[in-house]
Amino acid sequence: MFTKSSKAKASLIAKDSDMPKLSLEEAKALAQHMFSKKNRERAKQKSYETILNKRKIEKRWKARQGASRRNARRYFEHSDEPLSIKIHIKKSKPKKQRCWDWVVHHGDVHYACNGASFTDYTKVDAYVYNATNPGDPIKALGIGTVKINAMRAMDSDNVCEITLHNVLHLPSMPCNGISQALLEASD
Repeated sequence: MFTKSSKAKASLIAKDSDMPKLSLEEAKALAQHMFSKKNRERAKQKSYETILNKRKIEKRWKARQGASRRNARRYFEHSDEPLSIKIHIKKSKPKKQRCWDWVVHHGDVHYACNGASFTDYTKVDAYVYNATNPGDPIKALGIGTVKINAMRAMDSDNVCEITLHNVLHLPSMPCNGISQALLEASD
C-alpha cells in the first residue's frame, strides 16, 4: 500500500501514542517554568536594556549636536570678524541677471523681464493671459518705455535706437519680447 518514499514521510510524523503523557500537575509545572517570574523578569530586563540603549544613543546624538551648536556659537561670539559677515552666512538667492535677449513674437504686447531695462516706469497690479497657455495668468508689475540699441545689419557697425512704448514688466518671462504686430502698426 505504501511506497518507500511514503513510508519514510509517514514515519516522520509523530503519533499521539509516541508523545509522552503528562499529568495535570506536570503540565502545570511545565507552564509555570515557561512563564515563571524569572523568565518574565529576563524578558523585561532585555526590553528595558533595549530602551536604555536607545536612550543612550539618543543622548549621545543630542550631545554631539549640542556640541556643534556650542562650538559654532563660541566661534561667532569670540570671532574678530565684522558682524556683516555673520549676516551673509545665510543662503540667499542670487539676483536675476539682466536679460539682453529680445525675441520678436506674434503677440500683441511688448514685454521686458527685467525692470532695469525701463527708462520710465509706472507700477501696475495686473495679470496678462498667454495665448499659448490661457489657463495661467502672468503677473505684470509695471508698464513703461524701453530703449534698445540694435545693429542695422549684421555686416554693419551702424547702430540704431529703437524706442518701445507701453512695454509690460513681466518678471516671470524667460526673455524680453517685441511684438511684430505693434512694430508694423507703428511704421
